[in-house]
This record gives sequence, C-alpha cells and structure tokens, in this order.
Amino acid sequence: TVVPHHPFSVPPQHRALYDQDWGEKLPRARYRASLRYADWALRRMYDGLARLGALDDTLFIVTPDHGEAFGDLHRKNSMHAEYCYEDDSHIFLLLYNPKVLGAPLVTRRLGSHIDMFPTLLEALGVRRALDVDGRSLIGAGWTEPTLHCFSRRQLAIRRGDLKTLRLTTAAHGA
Repeated sequence: TVVPHHPFSVPPQHRALYDQDWGEKLPRARYRASLRYADWALRRMYDGLARLGALDDTLFIVTPDHGEAFGDLHRKNSMHAEYCYEDDSHIFLLLYNPKVLGAPLVTRRLGSHIDMFPTLLEALGVRRALDVDGRSLIGAGWTEPTLHCFSRRQLAIRRGDLKTLRLTTAAHGA
C-alpha cells in the first residue's frame, strides 16, 4: 500500500482514525493514522489468504520506499527527498513465510532496493543463473557494502556506522 505517503490519506470509511488521540500534531498524527490503516489492510489480506488456505504458498514482503522525516533530528528535514539523513533513508524489509524461511530473522544488514530481487530469489530457494545487480540480504557470505545515497540537497556515502554527507550545489543556492 502507498497509503502512508504524503498527504497521508485514508479511505472515507476509515476517517475515524484521524480522530484518535495519537499524542502528536499534524501531519504526524495523519501519518500514524495512515500507518494504522495500512496495517489493517495487510491484516485483511493475511486473513483472506488464511481463509483460502494459501498462507503456506505466500511470501509476504513488506517494505517502504523511503523513510519519513518530521523535522525531529534536523529542523529543516520534513520531506523525504531533501536529505540523506537516517530518518529519510533507514527503512525495514519484512519477509514472512515460516514454511519457506523458518524462524524469524532479524538483522542489521545494510542494503538498498537493488538488493530486493536477489533477496527474494534466495528466500524462494531459486538458484540465480542470471547475472543481476544487487546481493541477497539474507544469504551466507554477505559482506558490508558501501552505499551511495543522493537527494535534492545532499550526497552521502555510508559504510557500517559511518556516513559522510555533502551538500549539493543546489542546496547552496547555485
């Protein structure tokens, strides 16, 4: 679902989510409401697949396309495309199918969306005969990558816990 995306809208029949006390001001309260709706929609799909007896044949893949910033860590950072800070770029990847994957795996491995396809192939047990970009995030022999990030205002290089940021010329008003 793309519901937890600005302007954080939910369908009319779920607008009561906006009235809940999220303990936060707009737009973050609308964001939390849209996350709750996305959770509800995912649960509805899960329950439907369970009724059909299709859960064992389903690999759930849940990931956002970017983080969301509300100016908490960096005052001017309130939009995901402006900077390369962690609140913009640090996201999760959830793969779920106990039959295929076994026990839950929690990892702090760094990766990028380019790693999604090789990761899915590995999760499904498909041998890679193709030469594809990216690396499996769940495979043995994984090594720490150097990641490159760009946004409207910054360029970044990250390796492990270290990140170097540089303002672009557009950020300097040139």
